[in-house]
Amino acid sequence: MQGQRNLRFEPELRKLAREVRRGGLPFPHRPEATMALALAIRDALGNETHAQRASRAAALAMRVFEQTMRKMPEAHRGGALACKAGCTYCCHNVVMATAPEIFLAAGELRARHEAAFVAGVVGRCDAVATTAGIRRSPCPLLHDNLCSVYAARPSVCRKHHSFSVDACISDYEGRGGNIPIRRFDQEVFECCAVALLVGMRLWEERQGSVFELAGALRVALQDPQAEQRWLSGEAVFAGVPSQSKLPGIDEHAAFLWSRFVG
Repeated sequence: MQGQRNLRFEPELRKLAREVRRGGLPFPHRPEATMALALAIRDALGNETHAQRASRAAALAMRVFEQTMRKMPEAHRGGALACKAGCTYCCHNVVMATAPEIFLAAGELRARHEAAFVAGVVGRCDAVATTAGIRRSPCPLLHDNLCSVYAARPSVCRKHHSFSVDACISDYEGRGGNIPIRRFDQEVFECCAVALLVGMRLWEERQGSVFELAGALRVALQDPQAEQRWLSGEAVFAGVPSQSKLPGIDEHAAFLWSRFVG
């Protein structure tokens, strides 16, 4: 539980966490800043005055993500992106997200759309499950080729910026090839994803799993108490495809753990 772990340099990390919350991660990226964000996420998850504190923890990570992106040095922009509203090739990939990110998306969907729209999303989640492994399915959150929870989309969706729509089309059609992406976006995603996973582990030793978005979103939308049940320790996403081995992310998280956790 929260409080059982003693962090090295915790007073310094708390001061840095306040700076990160206000202005995003520094550049060049520093491991202590990522750990400071993980500490802030741990505290958000442990703040029992908020019933939706898992969603609030994810929202904190997403806010820091966007604040950091706004500070991108000009030298790292790399020219004009091919991405634009209505382009959804990357929205046909399998998306994996943490439980807090799923609850954030579900809450945003309920807040912004009527019950009939939410029911339609649940139906599209079911459709994704029935076609899994057969063909690529559109994300159930897509509506008129736009994300219906764009401000609350998972962190992995925020790093999909491409310099070539032709490369995206080639990948979508199964012809392979590398999609040229901006390295800065990938680095910011990795820091925020690691902070979420480490923050959960600091809070309550939660395993660093990510869940298939459509299946987990269906659970979160059909059960209004799913977030509270998850916070109390229930495995609400049991049966949803998940992944516990996260190449690159695991190594980054292990480094932070060895450096800052007593």
